[in-house]
Amino acid sequence: MIDIKSLGPDVKKDNDGDKYKAINLLSVQLQDKNYAPDFGVDLDFFINSDYQISPVTFVTHLMKRLTDHSISVKQVQNQIDDFIADVAINIEDK
Repeated sequence: MIDIKSLGPDVKKDNDGDKYKAINLLSVQLQDKNYAPDFGVDLDFFINSDYQISPVTFVTHLMKRLTDHSISVKQVQNQIDDFIADVAINIEDK
């Protein structure tokens, strides 16, 4: 399951458009008919794949999709608790 938890405590609605765009991008299935054809992440491939895909590969894909849409990643933090990977992606302030 993929769950986008929050924007973080320091989000200011005036100038944090990239953070909202990042959350939107990471929660949309690629080629969804309600969005541009190249907007989103191919979540279906990673979740329903016949192949075992490492979490590092998935995070790398997320970072690539963000940079493809001109969203700069400042930091990525991984934490694994009870077989659940928690990934925090911090977006660069503009």
